[in-house]
Amino acid sequence: MMKQTLLLACAAVLALAGRAQAQEFTVGGIEYGLYADYGRAYVNGYTGSPVEVVVPATVEYEGGSYSVTEISSYAFAECASLESVTLPQGMTDIYESAFQDCTALKNVSLPEGLEYISDQVFYGCTSLESLVLPEGLQKTCWLAFANCASLKIISFPSTFQEMEGPTFRNTPLEHIACHAVVPPAIMDDDFDAGTYAVATLHVPAGTADAYRAAAGWKNFLAIEEDAERFTGIAAVSAASLSTYADGILTTSGLADITVHDASGARVLHAAGVASLSLEALPRGIYIISIEQGGQHQVLKVAR
Repeated sequence: MMKQTLLLACAAVLALAGRAQAQEFTVGGIEYGLYADYGRAYVNGYTGSPVEVVVPATVEYEGGSYSVTEISSYAFAECASLESVTLPQGMTDIYESAFQDCTALKNVSLPEGLEYISDQVFYGCTSLESLVLPEGLQKTCWLAFANCASLKIISFPSTFQEMEGPTFRNTPLEHIACHAVVPPAIMDDDFDAGTYAVATLHVPAGTADAYRAAAGWKNFLAIEEDAERFTGIAAVSAASLSTYADGILTTSGLADITVHDASGARVLHAAGVASLSLEALPRGIYIISIEQGGQHQVLKVAR
């Protein structure tokens, strides 16, 4: 009787193990795992090769629908082909080194509601040039944007509160916009000494004196009250590559054009074109990034 009980117990354990293993699956090159009891899924890895990845808000598995709320540690790390990633609304956590050393990654759209960016999430993303951090974000962690050699412009939301540890080591920022009325808590080494010397800190109207008195922020030699300029992904370049009128963007030659809405979400992209219509988009403010012949221009337009 005891032997039969032990055999039944072993069979139950094996069945549970098999069920847990079956809950790891792949769709479109994205590997998922499930918190089945909570109706949630997480991204556990990536085996695909497309240059542009859109992580869905929900994923289907064996007749069930699960909200995609997390990206696990190292899930996309060292994906050499990945150039653009869009993460869904409802995602709350991105864990350590999730995009570390994605050296081709240039465009990142992060969801509102994301509360923190963990250690080394974008470490070594050497093609990343500009980034808008979403409303709701409160904290960035150790070396989150270190060794991002091309990152020149970053915008922090009004909800931002704290940097933990050196965040931008070996990252040559030129413009930092912080929309928080109260200066977030940072340390002197969160930005490199060279960044403090040459970059411009853009803050909300009426807050410059508070930033000049705040630990870390007071190290910036240039502080300007014009953070509203940086509601999109970048500052406007001096290069005149395009014109915009009546819902049509026209460039001076073939260009790569990317359109973001005012929250920083990517809504249109076209490569190798001389014009692009925005007429199908809803009325609102849009940020248009144009790359042509090694030059870069960003326009903020109202449609």
